[in-house]
Amino acid sequence: MTRWAAVAGWPVDHSLSPCLHGAWLETAGVKGRYDRLPAPEDGAKKILKTALADPDCAGLNVTLPHKGLALRLADRKTDAAKSIGAANLLYRDDGKWVADNTDAEGFLYGLRRQASEFQPERAAALVLGAGGAARAAVYALTQAGARVTIANRTEKKAKRLAKDFKAGVAAWPPDVREADLLVNATSIGLDGASAPPVDFSASRNALIVYDLVYRPLETPLLKTAKSSGRRSVDGLDMLIGQARPSFKAFFGVTPPDLDARQILLEAMERT
Repeated sequence: MTRWAAVAGWPVDHSLSPCLHGAWLETAGVKGRYDRLPAPEDGAKKILKTALADPDCAGLNVTLPHKGLALRLADRKTDAAKSIGAANLLYRDDGKWVADNTDAEGFLYGLRRQASEFQPERAAALVLGAGGAARAAVYALTQAGARVTIANRTEKKAKRLAKDFKAGVAAWPPDVREADLLVNATSIGLDGASAPPVDFSASRNALIVYDLVYRPLETPLLKTAKSSGRRSVDGLDMLIGQARPSFKAFFGVTPPDLDARQILLEAMERT
């Protein structure tokens, strides 16, 4: 028997997860494989259920736009998945499928890796966005003790998210003067040309700017932050941080000690 896992979503051809999990499998000497599982929206439920019915399937990482579906397909849900309202991980436990969300763990992992001096329990965090990525970031920050405020182009969505996590709401465009941490959890920047309308001129010198986008690695927002002398954190380590507990859940071993970031950077150069 060869256990297998996969990343399921649509589109999924761009995913770097197979490169990372494949390297971990090879180095750990684990007999298994990690694939991409394309799941178009009109047939996603059937595709995921068919995969989960395979006795050799160790589980799935689930990405956009199916994280809500993954939550609904599970027999059990972790507190993180229930609080965030979405699951990026389905794994077997005692014959049952468990839905978990490791995006919040990955978010904090990336922050610790690139801005280890940040102390969330003493910080004011401003999160831009109100979608799934923002929910994971807000959950992670509130659990860690930060004071969180949410700004979104559609204020109604920001208020809904803020109510779920007892956070504050700020106007758009965002005012970063009181923030210790700015998190871009919107899709602005994915095109490599646009950035949220942020004025860094009056922000704190120690402001940390965290963009969850990792393609491009240096988004326009991060470029502007750097040129203003602010600390920047890219989204690549968040990808690694959410993958680590997934690998352990699938294959029963802790990911081996590899330079995961370098593996992903090399993979990005090839694609």
